[in-house]
Amino acid sequence: MPMPELERTWKLLSRKLTGEASSAEIAEFEALVQNNPSLALICEQAEAFWQKKPAKDNEFLEATYLVHLMRLEEKGYHLEQPGQEHAEPPVPKKSNSKRLVLFLLPAICLLAGAYFFISWSKDKGGNQELAAAKIPPEIEVSTKNGSHSKIQLPDGSQVWLNAGSKLHYDKSFGSQHREVYLNGEAYFDVVKNPERPFVIHTTSMKLRVLGTQFNVRCYANEETSEASLVRGSLEVFEKKRGQKWLLKPNEKIVVYNHPLAAVARGAVSIPQKENNLPLVALKALTYNENDTISVEAAWTRNRLSFKDESFESVARKMERWYDAEFVFRDEKKKEMTMHGTFTTETLEQALSALEFSFNFHYQIDKRRVFIY
Repeated sequence: MPMPELERTWKLLSRKLTGEASSAEIAEFEALVQNNPSLALICEQAEAFWQKKPAKDNEFLEATYLVHLMRLEEKGYHLEQPGQEHAEPPVPKKSNSKRLVLFLLPAICLLAGAYFFISWSKDKGGNQELAAAKIPPEIEVSTKNGSHSKIQLPDGSQVWLNAGSKLHYDKSFGSQHREVYLNGEAYFDVVKNPERPFVIHTTSMKLRVLGTQFNVRCYANEETSEASLVRGSLEVFEKKRGQKWLLKPNEKIVVYNHPLAAVARGAVSIPQKENNLPLVALKALTYNENDTISVEAAWTRNRLSFKDESFESVARKMERWYDAEFVFRDEKKKEMTMHGTFTTETLEQALSALEFSFNFHYQIDKRRVFIY
């Protein structure tokens, strides 16, 4: 939407909310938002927020009111001293229309920012479901490469967050709903609550559980996304194909984000019926010999583990595990199949062990690893 039309929309919304809009202005406003779903959503939220009457926090209101008075005085506005406890807040001596603009300016800026954020997310191919959520996530927990973290959510559920991952949830989590947004990898131990199912949103999947243990991996730069069930039951909805699966313990679902490459390598044999849609495969969890912990969950025990994975996939894991960058000088080495487990080994020790077992050479320059 051009900027003049956008500014006109905010002005008409302001007049509509305050009851000053004429029937012609209301009709003009509805015409402007009719052909713009993102803008319509923002306006609907603004109207709902305008009508809502939140409970007062007197201490908070008093503190913010005093700060507001100080800022007005600094800007040179004339302030009348209140004659009683609940006097109306002072406003600058300007016309009604200017007072309305000043009052609504913060809301208009917030709405405009939200509108452009949604438009930018769609243009950049971001997580549209996250951007369009009616209650945007307010709390973010993240881990950098080379580190892990463990948190407890307000409902008592525990989450282990792997390297290079982010978990979002809003402040009403646990009281009104139990929904989180994940980018990366996390292991969940969910407290059972039949009245409020636990929902995880990723770019490719939506997972729904009541109480269970499972691992979810969904990195933006990886070819596949996975959900692995340890115990309980897990409902998985794959977004692009619109299909639903119910996993059993020791099962995992693999969504191939780049299906043509997966088919070319023979990773899956499921025929692709539609273009640009990911292939999905159900598999058993992977275990190394004499190990009771699956490869999918080994990282929660501080073990970097992989079995029958391509060197390219292993390299992505090692990048996050050791906070390094891999550069393949020989592209053919990416397709090598590897297996291994590392615990306390350094990056150089791990590479030396892999070099001894597989046919490649490496060179480390600071945090960059060159494979040739």
